[in-house]
Amino acid sequence: ISYAEGAEGKSYGLAGKNWQWSDPTPAKANFQAAETGTNSNENTNSSGIKRIGATINEAKNAKSGAIVTVSGIVAAAFGEIAKNTFYIQDDTGGIAVVIESTALKISRGDFAVIKGKIKTSGGEKILSVDDEKKITVQSSGNNAEAWQMNIGDIDSQSLGLFIGVSGKVVELNPKGFIIDDGSGSLAILPP
Repeated sequence: ISYAEGAEGKSYGLAGKNWQWSDPTPAKANFQAAETGTNSNENTNSSGIKRIGATINEAKNAKSGAIVTVSGIVAAAFGEIAKNTFYIQDDTGGIAVVIESTALKISRGDFAVIKGKIKTSGGEKILSVDDEKKITVQSSGNNAEAWQMNIGDIDSQSLGLFIGVSGKVVELNPKGFIIDDGSGSLAILPP
């Protein structure tokens, strides 16, 4: 096999018919969470809630079209970013969940389990759900903490994360402002 670039701390293995990046499983069968929707190394995430399914990072590394089950805390509810989109995150990353029906009640801090299809939209991996019955809220009132980051560390892997940054305001403009923390600068566009 050949691949374009490696992912540090990950292994590249055959899961069913697809090659994919996943957490290493030395002396064990290749991990297949992205295809089966189960997580053979199920554990507790940093918020103390038991993870159900693949980690968000594993889901984001799955090929478009893969059916996955992930769980996480809602970091942005419907309407905060887009009408039919909410965001979840776990201790490995964040991902947008897109569903046409917005009748489902989702609030920031809900711990949800979602089964959907991985798609790519505008360069961002998203989880597309065709039926609200594939989303279950396990608990509410959990703390949706922002990941504190240096601006220079924000990259494409940060898509979907609820992040916190701090820095000095270096420019004001009609749409918002630009801050700089010494590692880089970032435009802040308030709603």
